Amino acid sequence: MERTSFSERQVCRALSISRSVKRYVPVKRDDEDAVTAAIIELATNYGRYGYRRVAAMLPTLGFEGVNHKRVERIWREQSLKVPAKQPKRRRIWTDDGSCVRLRPGYENHVWSYDFVEDRLDNGSEFVAGKLRDYLASASVTTLFIEPGSPWEIRVLRELQLQDAR
Repeated sequence: MERTSFSERQVCRALSISRSVKRYVPVKRDDEDAVTAAIIELATNYGRYGYRRVAAMLPTLGFEGVNHKRVERIWREQSLKVPAKQPKRRRIWTDDGSCVRLRPGYENHVWSYDFVEDRLDNGSEFVAGKLRDYLASASVTTLFIEPGSPWEIRVLRELQLQDAR
């Protein structure tokens, strides 16, 4: 090892650290491996629990006197993380407050129609209200898609792309 002409005091002052930080030697406890294994097991079994809740569960496994700061240190050393919470899936709500999500059970089971207005070959206007009345008389259940609803528009665009192929 090469000796330099700088003292420990000068080097620590240049790095803006105290000499006690440079000299510190961490002491590993006797039960460190067992506590680490217990924390990893709890984090694996209870994936949505953070280090605070895991610290509260450790005494039930026989680890008395392990405080939350020690659990947090081990948690960081082991790179444990709580996975991000998954958003709930949104549902299509009907006028009566019930929740409906139609999934096709077989080919041609679920159909979609989307138009504001259209004209027939002879020039007469095709009105959506008349179509709704006809479908109601034929006992066909329809769902209304709110204008500007982004996730529903995506479904319609996919249907249009499939129809274009």
